[in-house]
Amino acid sequence: MRRRLGVFLTGVRRTLHLMVGMPDYDIYVAHLKAKHPEQPIPDRKTFARDCVKRRYEGNGQPNRCC
Repeated sequence: MRRRLGVFLTGVRRTLHLMVGMPDYDIYVAHLKAKHPEQPIPDRKTFARDCVKRRYEGNGQPNRCC
């Protein structure tokens, strides 16, 4: 029962982060390791700052690497 609640709450957290433009850091790191191994992996603080910057200082176009 506790495990199911934990999985549910993790999903809620990820959903809320995506709603405000903050992708999941762990998923982002896994993506970088798989698709862009030559790029350095930012720490969580840098990742959060860059997400906010992309969301509010972008040119109105979606920014995607793949």
